[in-house]
Amino acid sequence: MPDLLPQLAGLGLIQARTARPRIALAGGGTDYYSSLAPYFLRMVYVDNCDGEKADDLTLELADRDRNFINSWMPDAGAQVQASIICDRWYYPYGTSLSLDCGTFWIDSVEFDLPEHTVTIRATSVPADSHIKTSKESRPFENTTLRDIIEQIVSDNNMPEPQYNASYNPRYVFVEQVEESGLHFIKKRCDDAKLTMKVVNGTIVINDPQELESGSSAFTIVYGDGAPGLDTTVYRMSGGKFYLRVSDTTKTGIVANTDMQSGLTQKHQFTAGDDLPSDWKDNINWNTDWLWEGTGVAPPSGGQRANGKDTPPPPSGLEGYDGAGGDDRKARAHVRDKNYHKFQVEVEMSIGCPLVAAGQVTTLAGVGQFDGEYFIESARHEINNGQYNTLLMLRRCMVGY
Repeated sequence: MPDLLPQLAGLGLIQARTARPRIALAGGGTDYYSSLAPYFLRMVYVDNCDGEKADDLTLELADRDRNFINSWMPDAGAQVQASIICDRWYYPYGTSLSLDCGTFWIDSVEFDLPEHTVTIRATSVPADSHIKTSKESRPFENTTLRDIIEQIVSDNNMPEPQYNASYNPRYVFVEQVEESGLHFIKKRCDDAKLTMKVVNGTIVINDPQELESGSSAFTIVYGDGAPGLDTTVYRMSGGKFYLRVSDTTKTGIVANTDMQSGLTQKHQFTAGDDLPSDWKDNINWNTDWLWEGTGVAPPSGGQRANGKDTPPPPSGLEGYDGAGGDDRKARAHVRDKNYHKFQVEVEMSIGCPLVAAGQVTTLAGVGQFDGEYFIESARHEINNGQYNTLLMLRRCMVGY
């Protein structure tokens, strides 16, 4: 019977699945796709969760009538809301589905002659916002990362941030020096091994370790294998699978020297995988703040090198040099080096509006690459009426 479905659809007895974009100006709500359809060539939405890249949206349109290059050219910085609308997609189970891509700010517009095409690129980070463009200098004292983010966001009239991580470093003193608020937040998150992204104009903070510790949301299968699965199953049409051991490490050793006492303390973390035991990295950790911990009030006394009275760094707290064998800095360094030991690119058999970056999925039917993976990015593309999804995955860091 499944083989008859395309024939029946061709006879009009069954309507084929369709996918199209929904494109609206932020705040207006009007879907302009029907007006753009005669010119529409391609839309690509990339959902990222690696903390390095913002979500982005690309629209390619034909400009054979020279409308866009003349009077229809969109303004840089204009807001666009995009979705992908799927009808009769997983017939007869999920007949109507949609993927909310979010709100984007137009960053660039490119025209190509004599092809007469226009490419509109937009990003999830406001193109002209104060938090992105203005360089500022100011100190933060006796505060936490979450409080710093909330203060910067409030000063820039942005929505309240979503802080989804349980780890919240505390600082006695940290300084923003001639840099934008967004860049400063990004640096602090990088050092704390948290990820930052902007969704619908809202800053979202996640802990990759916490995200990938969740249960698998679905299974992606190659071929006819993996019977008896108790999760939702999607099919892949193919993929690329990488095993890389260059520049990986088994052990990270973090050393920190107290500039006042001259004493050096070391802590290490050793991964539980099959890498050679003599692969070790030594890291000298010096920060631009005096103390970071887990929210416990620091002791009194001590003095900074510049003469400012502030507490000295305590020992025995996560995030600093007295955290024991599971020191966050050492563990995070080993995670960073081994992130992409197992890396996979998966092309779904059909576009899937139900997958998103930040989810955990299980791969099956791919031999030694079977297992649980973290989705770092999901690329959704509508091109010539076809909807495709490409996923970038890395093996979940079990034991890290």
